[in-house]
Amino acid sequence: MSAARKPLLLLLGPSGAGKTTLAGELAARGWLHYDLDQWQVDGLEQAGLRAQWAAFSSMRNPAPLAEELARRLAGTPRPAAVLSFPSRVVFGRRLVERACSEGFSVAILFGAPARCLDAFRLREAGTGRNLDVRHWQANNADAFRVYGAPGYEPWRVNAFHDGGHRSLQELADEVVRRCAR
Repeated sequence: MSAARKPLLLLLGPSGAGKTTLAGELAARGWLHYDLDQWQVDGLEQAGLRAQWAAFSSMRNPAPLAEELARRLAGTPRPAAVLSFPSRVVFGRRLVERACSEGFSVAILFGAPARCLDAFRLREAGTGRNLDVRHWQANNADAFRVYGAPGYEPWRVNAFHDGGHRSLQELADEVVRRCAR
């Protein structure tokens, strides 16, 4: 990544880990945030990133997405950009490595399944969406299987501490530090 290029973050992980909350905190710090995990809304269409995502996900080419985000950041006071993904979008290790080689930072918010499920239940109790445990299990099995495997340690960020989520400030500070590397 050149000195002039602003950080680009891909935020991944299971539901309940706190991706949307963390991305919101980064947005409050001035980051450009594209929430690709929206209920009944196509986040890619809304963000105008469908073609760039197709190159990334289908052709394993992260360059068009990185270039488009860098273009959108250029000339703005925003310090960085973050894309937060739904839990069912799981990147293989080679794709994570390829994204990093194109200038992305990757953070996988992670925690024990029971903690993520508890956080999911708490969140869903207030939404009225009626998403249940079966929904959570179906949409998170791959995330836990893949991101919990050896080899993902460099990108995992522990979302929990002492029985609950880590403080938002602490998580955001850690992710910002990682992006500065």
